[in-house]
Amino acid sequence: MTLNEPRLGGTLEFDIDDGTGLRVARARFESESKFSWSLFDGYNRIRILTYSAGVSAIVRLLDGHGFSDFECVFGCEGTLRTLKDIMAFQQVAIGDTRAAIKKLSDERHAFILSRVREGQARFRVLRIDRDTKSVSLFGEPFSLEPDLAAAQRDAKLLVKFFSNYEGTFEGGMGVERLQHDYFILWSWLYFSPFICDMRTLAGHDGDIFRFPSFAIVYGKPSCGKSSLIDTLMTSMFGKAYNIDKREFTKSRQRDIQYAYKRFPAVFDDIGKPAIRNHGEDVIKDETPPLVAEYPCFVLSMNQELKAFTDQIVKRSLMIYTTTALPSYKESLRHDLHLKIQEVRRGLSTHLYREYLKRVLTRLDETPKPDDWLEFSSSVLHELIADMLDDGPPKRCAPIRWNEYADKRHERVK
Repeated sequence: MTLNEPRLGGTLEFDIDDGTGLRVARARFESESKFSWSLFDGYNRIRILTYSAGVSAIVRLLDGHGFSDFECVFGCEGTLRTLKDIMAFQQVAIGDTRAAIKKLSDERHAFILSRVREGQARFRVLRIDRDTKSVSLFGEPFSLEPDLAAAQRDAKLLVKFFSNYEGTFEGGMGVERLQHDYFILWSWLYFSPFICDMRTLAGHDGDIFRFPSFAIVYGKPSCGKSSLIDTLMTSMFGKAYNIDKREFTKSRQRDIQYAYKRFPAVFDDIGKPAIRNHGEDVIKDETPPLVAEYPCFVLSMNQELKAFTDQIVKRSLMIYTTTALPSYKESLRHDLHLKIQEVRRGLSTHLYREYLKRVLTRLDETPKPDDWLEFSSSVLHELIADMLDDGPPKRCAPIRWNEYADKRHERVK
């Protein structure tokens, strides 16, 4: 804590910031006394670093002491979870005080925000920013300088994976449609760590429905949905990561939103009752979590007619197929299983590293991409074209959001 400019004579001024850069403060314990709010009397400026916070304490400091300059730095995003309904802090951090006011449910919050708008108070949170163009995975640096030879192998293996549907899967809307729809999921999943940023920007005046944070992949048994998700996750992070479906509850989803940052949360084999009882409310909630970084959710489930309402469909990336591996061809299923395992064993994360590198560079360009699906699918298309001698397959063609969205209700029906 730094206190400056005492108004009363004889009060010690304490300021170690002389503008020359990093400073070291040497302190020693001299005495202790009972806490009193009078400790803050006589100062015009206060700077606080805290790992715990209470709305009442902040209001008392602002209202009872008349600081002309009040700055509070929360040591971690988790601190803000203790400030019930204080979405204002997150909204103020991105400059949208108008939206923040609408979300306030307490006069104390409105009071704090009024001081922010007047320039008297500032609140900051320490947090991982994509502008640094750095990525970490489980706390370790995730290099964005890929081994291009390994990236080429990844591209060939993933194209081979998609080719396995040909000559083995039957029925429904056909293999070509299946491959194209699964390429849409690929484009979304690779881009999913950036969806939280897109939703934040769209939350000002944009259309948040264009940036779904939930993908629902459903269809007949043996349509390859779980295998696809596991393979794509392996190409991103080195292995598949699934969460036990018993964890698919409202409270657990909220916990995951706070804890997973940008890492996709995958639930396999979710049933209709779980969607109805625990998924709908979270999917339909358009209020962003009280953190700047939060994950997307990937749900796979077997086909259940009339399983989804329009409210779910328009807020989610819906991937639906009835094209599947015939259940009566056991030898075919076994051969395909071996091929998929061979693909996964050969995959590294270098293609995804190159994808992230290109995406981070282009997100800095002006204008910003308005259509995330066209943006991501185009990056993937170009990436595969660069990695393969014979160019990308037709199924990897870029697709615009409206081309997908206009047909997603058809898929569900």
